[in-house]
This record gives sequence, structure tokens and C-alpha cells, in this order.
Amino acid sequence: MAAVVLAAVDLHHEAHDRKVAMAAAQLAAAESGALHLAYVVPEPPEGYVQAYIPREMAAEVAAEAQRDLDVLARDIGDVATVSATHVLHGPIYLALLDLAKRLPAEVLVFDLRGNTAD
Repeated sequence: MAAVVLAAVDLHHEAHDRKVAMAAAQLAAAESGALHLAYVVPEPPEGYVQAYIPREMAAEVAAEAQRDLDVLARDIGDVATVSATHVLHGPIYLALLDLAKRLPAEVLVFDLRGNTAD
């Protein structure tokens, strides 16, 4: 059975995004699996500031993220075809875990960007 590989990218760190996407593409290609790319638009914390963030801003951020995911998908297309891209909203880890369950993804690839427990 082909594996479903989910790559979670940040989109604010291009070098890391490409590394994550390429690793996921290689895994998907090796398993003849489906590759999904995801980015989570984090929700601002509840509170006073949230009332001052225009609703249109969230739509603009999501649209820009979708464009960036599409470019990343094209860039890694020679290694593996991206089955789908996903722009999610909410708490990052919860949104990614929810998507992983819905796909269902056997492998989740992400980069800690040096946040390791040394």
C-alpha cells in the first residue's frame, strides 16, 4: 500500500521549507506514495489585539500561503508529484495532527529549525 506523506512547512524560512519538502518528496517517491504539503496560518491569541486585525488580512495571508505552496510544489515536482496542498488555520500542531488523521498520513515530515533537546 502506498504511504501518504504529509510535509509541514513554515513558508517564512525558504531553505528549511525546501529541505522538508524534498525529504518528504523522496519518501513519497520511494514508497510510490501520495505527497501533501501543508502550511498553518496561526491564529492570533485571543484577547485585546485580535479585535484590531482586519478579517481581510487573514484571507490575504491564506492566499499568499497558497501561492507559496504552489511554487514549492512545482519546485519539487521532479522528485515527486504533490497530490494536494493545504492551507490550514488554527493552532499549528492541532491543525497538522487533524489533517494527518483525515488524510490519513502515515508519515509527517517537519523541521525543528534547531529546536532540539540537547
